[in-house]
Amino acid sequence: MQGSTTMQGRKLFLKLFLFSCSRNTMGYDWRLDATYLDAKISFSETYMYGTDQGPWPVATGDSFISVDFDWQVHGISSNQAILPVKAAVVYSTKLVDIIADDFELCGNAPILPNYVKKIEMIDFFLPLISDDNTPTLSPTPSTTLVPTSEIHNSTRRFLAADQIHRAAVNHRFSIQRTGLQTLVLEACSNEANEMIFTGNIGFKNPYGWLPARFFGFMPFEFARGLGFLVLLLMLTALICHHRADDNVITVHYGLLFVIALGAAEAWTWFISYLVLNSTGTPLCCPFGSLIIASMSLSAVQQTAARALLLTVALGLGLIKSSLGIRDTICILALSLAYLASSIAVEANKIISHDNLDDGHRKDDDDRRKARAQATTNAWIDAPQLLFDLIFLVWIYSALCTTTELLRHQNQTYKLQMFQRLNAVIAIFVFIATILTGVYLAGTLGLLSWPWYLDWLQVVSIEILNFAVLAAISIIWRPTDRSKLLIMHDQISTNEYIDDDDEDLVDDDDDGHRVGDGIELGTTSNSVLV
Repeated sequence: MQGSTTMQGRKLFLKLFLFSCSRNTMGYDWRLDATYLDAKISFSETYMYGTDQGPWPVATGDSFISVDFDWQVHGISSNQAILPVKAAVVYSTKLVDIIADDFELCGNAPILPNYVKKIEMIDFFLPLISDDNTPTLSPTPSTTLVPTSEIHNSTRRFLAADQIHRAAVNHRFSIQRTGLQTLVLEACSNEANEMIFTGNIGFKNPYGWLPARFFGFMPFEFARGLGFLVLLLMLTALICHHRADDNVITVHYGLLFVIALGAAEAWTWFISYLVLNSTGTPLCCPFGSLIIASMSLSAVQQTAARALLLTVALGLGLIKSSLGIRDTICILALSLAYLASSIAVEANKIISHDNLDDGHRKDDDDRRKARAQATTNAWIDAPQLLFDLIFLVWIYSALCTTTELLRHQNQTYKLQMFQRLNAVIAIFVFIATILTGVYLAGTLGLLSWPWYLDWLQVVSIEILNFAVLAAISIIWRPTDRSKLLIMHDQISTNEYIDDDDEDLVDDDDDGHRVGDGIELGTTSNSVLV
């Protein structure tokens, strides 16, 4: 909804390395049971697809904004028999905060802000009566002319008698063009000081109720869940195959656990979006059980992914069969701290997030409350940022230290494995950085980004997360020599072999050329020396 429906992505800020992001969406089929202390309000989910103009592969379908509520207006001191009220869908040319006070729909010539491109308006009349029954619209509306070329399809509908100024209003505005739409409601009286709504306001796109700017999250989570499922099946098959020859190590089980969490998280998000899209139930507020489950799984999976990458960077599964007590305690403590801070951030969203807004300019009290909430959010977000930075620095330091150690000891086979992982991380960190830069440039107005690709700007961390886990799954997969790589080190290498010695060269199982000068010598069971 307007104010409430400004796209925030999955969080209010982006993080750089395996950082989480949540999805605060808006729109849907809203249940209203609220009192507004004014005579004008506006609601919007910003962009909508027009009828039969949806995204591939769900292009066909009706698109509309529906109103179905009991509308009461209070504050009229005179005995006015009927009160005119207006409902209008505004088509604007640019993304701005629609302010209801900028509109004056009542009168012969409605006053519209300059960013309005087209408006579709309908008139209702709320009677003054003491009867408790709520009437409905008369079946045959009469058409009336409105003296402005910018207004079209205007009809006048009369309502039966009701107590005070009150009636049941039901209408559906068909959306025929893709773009920015806002619903504006106004009571035509200077004395009106309170409006009460009980019912529903709905925003439906051709494919369903999910807001147009976030449709892309649904196929993205499906693809991500499918990718995790493939990794899960591959790793499970390899573990089952190599368990018999005792070549499955601790890091393999840890990797399997993290990938299973990733699959569960992605599929839970996909199902959540599917349910929201089909039912029209708003994501917030309060958050539904599926959304809370998705957010919780995200926090757990992101924590586990960081801990796994850190243990791999420290050499577990390649140059160490186990971590030292100090490293184990530090990793566990950091992981628990990060998980607790992530849960605190998500809990704060659940408690404080509110998508509803009346579309009015904020007064000093509203601004003070907003600043206070922003300060509270910053203090709650700070620990998560700190612990994530510690993870990042430690992972980077461990990768550099391990790579340098292998290079110094001339362990070229193991060094190549770490170099592949470093290359994957570097490539996808670069991609994530580009997407982050695009997002920030867009928020600053320095770059125009298609609105229907807004979702793509805030999934870079998920892409990086999946890419790193996929790389570890492939490079550190169970093989016939998994235990051998931990128990032994490479004594020497011979990078240049004469053509005359070609018969001394064999290819190992992974296609690496191994000559007589490459042997494996026994090392410590815990660390490569």
